[in-house]
Amino acid sequence: MGTPFLPDWLPDWDGAEELVGTRDPSAFVADAQRVVDAIFTDDDTGLDALDEEAEASLVPVIETLSQLIEDEADVLRIVVASRLVRRTAAPHLSVLPIDLRQAIECLPDY
Repeated sequence: MGTPFLPDWLPDWDGAEELVGTRDPSAFVADAQRVVDAIFTDDDTGLDALDEEAEASLVPVIETLSQLIEDEADVLRIVVASRLVRRTAAPHLSVLPIDLRQAIECLPDY
């Protein structure tokens, strides 16, 4: 599978380059991996804990983030995808399992 496309019109690109320079790149990857691990568990408990609306919204963007990590994409792309996950998750935070919510809240913000 190829690296996911993140259109340049996404607002998640705004300020992302500057953000990347603010901390160790491996920290961004570790935070992103924590979200992926919270949702894609071996026994599907992460997915089963989501209501239908949250699952429909979050799974596609977290799959994109997972693929970027797996492809060892540039940290800038991982930061952009992480911001997209955080933005997409915002309306659902109150219904997410605590471990997933905490992981998402560690992703870069604006």
